[in-house]
Amino acid sequence: MKKILFLLVILACTSPIYAKHITGGEVIYDYVGPGTAPNTRVYDVTLRLFRDGQNCTAATNCAVLPGSLSIGVYNNDNNALVNGFISVNQSGFIGNLPIIYKPPCLNNEP
Repeated sequence: MKKILFLLVILACTSPIYAKHITGGEVIYDYVGPGTAPNTRVYDVTLRLFRDGQNCTAATNCAVLPGSLSIGVYNNDNNALVNGFISVNQSGFIGNLPIIYKPPCLNNEP
């Protein structure tokens, strides 16, 4: 009897749990030109993050995007971090993208 009562109390105390995630992203970089110091270069780096949530209005039903993040550049020859991490703040466009269920180039849809 105690086990059933305990199970009923546990079931009564539960509530739905929801999760919101950043689902992916893109890193785009463009060469701008030579740097001011010898053997340096300047790049323009763009990071796009995508989050889930179908009714993302005023960022209430969406995964929270970070206000700042760290970017690191690694040497391809030895996987060593070059000049440490760079902290960048969020800027630019934040908006909704339409969900395309069937891309126009998809011939054999799942």
